[in-house]
Amino acid sequence: RPAAPKVVISEPHSGAVFTEGAVVKVEIEAGDVDGSITGAALFANDHLIDSVALNYLLPPTPGEIAHFTFEWKNVPAGEFTLVARATDDSGLESDSAPVHVGVRPGPERTVVTLFARDPVASESDSENTGAFTFHRTGPLTHALKVRYAIRGTAQNEVDYANLSGEIEIPAS
Repeated sequence: RPAAPKVVISEPHSGAVFTEGAVVKVEIEAGDVDGSITGAALFANDHLIDSVALNYLLPPTPGEIAHFTFEWKNVPAGEFTLVARATDDSGLESDSAPVHVGVRPGPERTVVTLFARDPVASESDSENTGAFTFHRTGPLTHALKVRYAIRGTAQNEVDYANLSGEIEIPAS
């Protein structure tokens, strides 16, 4: 009767902590004493993250260790249990011991939006000017320089007042 493969998650270790949005590199090692590894998969809280299947022209020596690297991208905040699964050339599967990792919320992002308060302007009516407002969300503890570009047929300092292409939104 064939033996089931052995599989371990060598990185990260239980207790590792990451930041939300990170790319978590997961290293897996698997071997089969009487055959070869034909596939590996990575699960986080029982949800498949990624998998790979191996097809050999010449199978490796029985017992040879196969190394896999998975990249878990855009990881959300939370607590996760990682489990690797290996499949051997007999179709037998084994799961690794669980690895528990934490993912902490990342810093709040700054988002700048441009709103056209009055998008219609007239060259012939000096009272009918266009108006735009920059708005900022996120951390407000520091001033924020924003560079912008204007495109179209209207010309800077000819069709409208001089615009520098840069503003500073103050801290509040």
